[in-house]
Amino acid sequence: TVTSGAGCAADGLFNSGNLPPGEGFGWRFETVGEYPYFCIPHCGLGMTGTVEVTTDTPVDELTWGRIRSLYR
Repeated sequence: TVTSGAGCAADGLFNSGNLPPGEGFGWRFETVGEYPYFCIPHCGLGMTGTVEVTTDTPVDELTWGRIRSLYR
């Protein structure tokens, strides 16, 4: 899973739900800033991260980033 929030607490911005192996999840960030995220079942083991958005310049939908499942 990939869920927005910090300290293993969801903040409601995005939540991929359970992703099957090989599946991906995409999210378009509309505002410059830092966005913490975590894996629900593995957060207590440290599976967390932060997306840093440094520009609000729109990108082509075909090239915007995707967060991939770590388990394939």
